[in-house]
Amino acid sequence: MVGIISAILNIMTKYLLVFLLVVGGLMSSMYAKAQDGPVLSASLDSQAPMGRSLETGAQSVDVARITLSASGGDVFLNGIYLATDVAGGLVNFSNIYLYDTYNSSLLSTYPNQSENPNLIKFGNVTIGNGKSKTYLIRASLASSAAGTVRVGFSGFTFSTQALPALDGVPIYGNAFVLPGATPTPVPTPTISPTVAPTPTPSPVSTPEAFPAPVKLYRKVSDPKVYVLASDGTLTWVKTLEEFISAGYKWADVAVISGSEFARLGGKDMLGVKGGVVLNVRKSASISANIVGKMRLSDSYEKIGESGIWFKIDFNGRDGWVHSNYTTVK
Repeated sequence: MVGIISAILNIMTKYLLVFLLVVGGLMSSMYAKAQDGPVLSASLDSQAPMGRSLETGAQSVDVARITLSASGGDVFLNGIYLATDVAGGLVNFSNIYLYDTYNSSLLSTYPNQSENPNLIKFGNVTIGNGKSKTYLIRASLASSAAGTVRVGFSGFTFSTQALPALDGVPIYGNAFVLPGATPTPVPTPTISPTVAPTPTPSPVSTPEAFPAPVKLYRKVSDPKVYVLASDGTLTWVKTLEEFISAGYKWADVAVISGSEFARLGGKDMLGVKGGVVLNVRKSASISANIVGKMRLSDSYEKIGESGIWFKIDFNGRDGWVHSNYTTVK
């Protein structure tokens, strides 16, 4: 009898140990899952503005376009810290505007009245698990702007106590050269002269020196630099790196009016971004009357601008379109 009871106790002990091991494993798994939280990742958007040189007093310039993505759970955002890749770089800007590109709404501005002027606060924004939001940074230069700077995000504030992990932060847009910066000149190779017999000197008249013709142009209202080729065509220098590598000098860039630019044969032709049918309005306002539509196959000449609006020659009359949805053809 004692042997039977002992055998039963041994069996029960083994099952109890197995049960405890299984429960312990489940508890560990649940605890580990509880420790996993959402992750907020930052990346430079594919439509981020290219770096370039800015003219003195430039206003409402697109300087960065950054996408925030959530994984592992929803992220509840209510503030973004603005920053530059150089210490104190934000003093180069009189105003910075942060837009939600989904509906072109203005979230907030810098500087502001918060305790930390670099912090842009706004109402709660939810970035769902597996979803993303893209933000546009638009800036106006201060009168003392100088140097080369990249603008972006260095951190965030959240409306929940459980903070998500961050990936890809800090993040900055492409580099912009401000008016006070001088680009590094490209060195010109030195050519060794060939020694030749000295001929008997004879009096010659000194030809009148004429300056080399200027072949680089920029419109007053446009920071883009164009090269006038020998065949009369105008080509846009798309990046600062391209400008420097070609050996161009800022002193050789002639600033001309829009009418002078037009006489050179230069036109800014605008189209719409893929998947967009764009309203053409009577004036530069979202509440202005719609006078037509601009579709993917359309192309119209840009003849002016006002803030975030472009003025176009719409079939012989003035029309206005939102710049966020246009592209230069």
